[in-house]
Amino acid sequence: MAITLEQIAKMAGVSRSTASRVINNHPHVRPEVRERVWRIIREVGYEPNPAARALAARRLPDEQPDTGEGGTSDSD
Repeated sequence: MAITLEQIAKMAGVSRSTASRVINNHPHVRPEVRERVWRIIREVGYEPNPAARALAARRLPDEQPDTGEGGTSDSD
């Protein structure tokens, strides 16, 4: 089973929000905390789940943004 961001946060002794801020390069994280989280990420080989990231962005991985032009064609 893949490791989760929550598990990374627990190993680093930080909240899930802080671990997320580190991964997303948020500026308001102390350098020693940032390094601790990245060290654990490297050690365990953590990779964000693409489906979870897509859900967070409100899209499925293969879904294209809605352009408002309709999605079906009746050109039989």
